[in-house]
Amino acid sequence: MVTDPGPWKKDGHRLIMTPSCEVTPKSITPAFYRELDQEYGGFAGHSLIAVNDFEEDWSTWEMHPKGDEVVCLISGEIDLRVFRIPCHWHSLNIQHVV
Repeated sequence: MVTDPGPWKKDGHRLIMTPSCEVTPKSITPAFYRELDQEYGGFAGHSLIAVNDFEEDWSTWEMHPKGDEVVCLISGEIDLRVFRIPCHWHSLNIQHVV
């Protein structure tokens, strides 16, 4: 039985969705990704859900060699740059902040 964790606070937390679609919030710590592997059986079949606010361009690129990423823009305009060599590296330029 899943207990009600109360309202989700996006800052400092991520949501973990299990293969059976149960969702649990998890605090971000320095050991966050290591804990995901340990607590969720290597994280196989799970999804990590994050909500972020950005008001300026990213100064770095990132990639997810072991997973996919879905980007949903709620407001504003962005230029999502994807560079493929052979993994998908991506970065973000903010065009307009609402």
